[in-house]
Amino acid sequence: MNKSWFIILLILFGFLYIVKYKKVTLFKNHFLFITILLINLLITKIFISFNMQINYEKNIYSDRIIFMLIIILLPILLSTFYFWFNKIIKKKKNYKEKIFFTILTTIIITTSIYFSYPVYNKYKNSKSFNVTTTDIKTVQLIEKDSNQEPYIVLSNQMIGAAAIKEYGFSHYYNDNFYYSMPLGTDNIYQNYLNMIEINATKEEAVKAMNNAEVDKLYFVVNNYWHSAKTALKQAYKTSDGNIIVDNGVNTIFIYNR
Repeated sequence: MNKSWFIILLILFGFLYIVKYKKVTLFKNHFLFITILLINLLITKIFISFNMQINYEKNIYSDRIIFMLIIILLPILLSTFYFWFNKIIKKKKNYKEKIFFTILTTIIITTSIYFSYPVYNKYKNSKSFNVTTTDIKTVQLIEKDSNQEPYIVLSNQMIGAAAIKEYGFSHYYNDNFYYSMPLGTDNIYQNYLNMIEINATKEEAVKAMNNAEVDKLYFVVNNYWHSAKTALKQAYKTSDGNIIVDNGVNTIFIYNR
């Protein structure tokens, strides 16, 4: 729980050693880059708003700056160990300490190599989510079932991408795309998260319909979603109908006002 504070402490030690042993000129470019990134971080946090993003994506930009800061600070952190090791090596007749740090260094390097070595494992290997032929078929079935009546769709972003591929940016509500996407203001993506992650209720579907001012809603559950089993059970009870796509790879639930 305190690893962040431990890393910060090691970085501060590195700064102190660099100043103490007059090595500032070697790190002047690092200090300049760190200053620039800190200024960018402050500007981002204080003056820039990401209100068009969904809540959990609002801090992504500033988090990337912090990640870049950590990378730039690594040489400062490593210099702490360098000065410690250098001090121990220069001491005479301190064989126990030298043996201990030799073993410790060997363990650290070996562990690092082990975890950075490329691994192909069918259980772990993942190419993430992508648009499939089933997703294309899903949006086609929704469009056919709607009979050209206004509707919205609560689904993951891959289904929305399939809709854009098939029909372009054909429909909008309150300046938001009619498939749930984590962009825009007051969008229906949070309704989708509530349905798929918490409880697929008719009340939540009606909230989304009220927001978009439509009388028909489609809720798509992908069988690979981690909460799919629970969402399917709930939606079968609360929906007004359903369409099973490719033997249950995707299931479309229909909600009418």
